[in-house]
Amino acid sequence: ASKTMGALVRARSAEAIASRGVFSIALAGGSLVKALASVKDYADVDFTKWRVFWVDERCVPHDDDESNYGGAMKALFNDVNVPKSQLYAIDETLCETNAGAAAGCAKAYEDALKALTPDVIGVNDQGLPVFDLLLLGFGPDGHICSLFPDHELLSVTEGWIL
Repeated sequence: ASKTMGALVRARSAEAIASRGVFSIALAGGSLVKALASVKDYADVDFTKWRVFWVDERCVPHDDDESNYGGAMKALFNDVNVPKSQLYAIDETLCETNAGAAAGCAKAYEDALKALTPDVIGVNDQGLPVFDLLLLGFGPDGHICSLFPDHELLSVTEGWIL
């Protein structure tokens, strides 16, 4: 499965770079980033053109074992040449204590993403971000991006970040 994931990401990356000059990818965490790590086996992937975002993150410092950013760094990004300035993670300084940090982190992350230029992150006619590839995983209990079935946040229609 991880080789298939690597091949898919390699192909999408090449297509986006050939078309627009950059590849924007948004990641969840967990076992998904471990499967994504197989993309580093392909020598022709131009990681310097990647723009990486997170669709699910815990409000913890990046070096915390629970951080999806930290997991992605360990599994892939420490081993490839994506410039750190092109890794768009939450502001870990807002996460010194997990309790109550989510709203502030979400607002700061949304503001930071909205401030990026269209060559970094595209926006559609409805004002929503457009990525070349979203990699999302499902938990055994049916959750995706820390949203569980019937969760109240699933009905939110405003904003980019919940």
